[in-house]
Amino acid sequence: MILSKRLQTIADMVTKGHCICDIGCDHAHIAIYLVGQGIAPRAVAMDIHTGPLERARGHIVAHGLADKIETRLSDGFVSLRAGEAETVIIAGMGGRLMQAILTDGAAKIAGIKELILGPQSEIPAFRRFLRMNGFHTEHEDLILEGDIFYPIIKAAPSRLKSEELNTIDINETEATTIADCYGHIPLKQRNPALLKYLRREQKVTLEIINQINNSSYLSKKNEEKLDEMRKKAAELTDLIGLWKTENGGL
Repeated sequence: MILSKRLQTIADMVTKGHCICDIGCDHAHIAIYLVGQGIAPRAVAMDIHTGPLERARGHIVAHGLADKIETRLSDGFVSLRAGEAETVIIAGMGGRLMQAILTDGAAKIAGIKELILGPQSEIPAFRRFLRMNGFHTEHEDLILEGDIFYPIIKAAPSRLKSEELNTIDINETEATTIADCYGHIPLKQRNPALLKYLRREQKVTLEIINQINNSSYLSKKNEEKLDEMRKKAAELTDLIGLWKTENGGL
């Protein structure tokens, strides 16, 4: 089983020896790879749709792993039994849906050691959800596959009691906003894919600024948008400067 760059990044974050559960398994490629390579002893591949699950079963049988990978029709965590998995993978879906899955599965997440998460939309809001609900981001990578950027997050579920969650710093600051937008670990590690993303965002932002400036009619709404884009452009310039400072003028 040869994985795409995105799926390989997800697989590489799984702790060796952990039994895994892949929620929204699609073709079960990750489960097949992890079990086939001896990284995971067993796996549960789950999906809410029967079509992908049938295709997953076919692939599992074709790789001779039907005795080690079980497929299961499930809405999120519903069909996962206690103690079956130490690592849960949720990827290939929107951040809002992933947030709902994590919220609904809170009771079962308490027994999980790690979550490997790959949101494909609403990413700043999803990072904020993790932060506000006590999840600890242990690692985050950003993958450029084709022309699409994919964040991959390894998080540990909160071990805090409900009353202790109230002690988490929930103040919204410039630093937390930037971290939610771009990921504090990719920023800290000067992730090269993140630099490409920031430069793309900078180009788009400057194009919008030029379009508004060249408009023959400047409304109050456009003025507000122009101010917003100028602030974003300044922020992106500062962030890109982190790479330039560290790499001597990159």
